[in-house]
Amino acid sequence: MAYIYQRGSKWWCRVKETGKWVSYATPFGTADAGDQRKAKRFAESVQAKIEERLRGGVPVKAGPITVRQYLVIWIEKRRDADLDWKNDQGRFKHHVLPVIVCFR
Repeated sequence: MAYIYQRGSKWWCRVKETGKWVSYATPFGTADAGDQRKAKRFAESVQAKIEERLRGGVPVKAGPITVRQYLVIWIEKRRDADLDWKNDQGRFKHHVLPVIVCFR
């Protein structure tokens, strides 16, 4: 279900996540022909992780979500895309959420 496409000098992938198509940058450039195969494998692995998470029974809540719930989803997307999710998680935990809690 996942596919790749060129955007500038980089390969990007599109995967289906909870009924919507989502784009992620792959770590591969378009200059080398071997990178196209690597980008395709990357896209397939991202799609497999998403499907595995959905099969694992991660609840999908209807209606509005809290900031904390949104951050959990956002951090998972960052982790699946192999981005700097650990530092982002720390920043939110130690700097953003405490300030938001103060303004309740």
